[in-house]
Amino acid sequence: MELLSKHALEKHRNKIMEQLNFVPFNILFAKNVVEQKMTGEVFVDNTDYPQIFYILHLYGMSLLLGKSSDEINYKFLENILSRNVEKNKVEWMQA
Repeated sequence: MELLSKHALEKHRNKIMEQLNFVPFNILFAKNVVEQKMTGEVFVDNTDYPQIFYILHLYGMSLLLGKSSDEINYKFLENILSRNVEKNKVEWMQA
């Protein structure tokens, strides 16, 4: 997964918002991160043609969104678990 820069986020904002509009539960935190109204990060599988979006809010709420398959799910899990980042806060993930 690659972190989207602010410029790339602006480029893909409409595509991400389209995906978010299909989610049947409250994901206001994710919309606010995508619209850059709240601090957070957006990771994608491919910065040129993203199909998978991982939206992480400053307070630890996260959303995995987009294309899914066993291979994609495994690669995502492997990537998240292998990040060499010290985890000093709780994360609540929705998928």
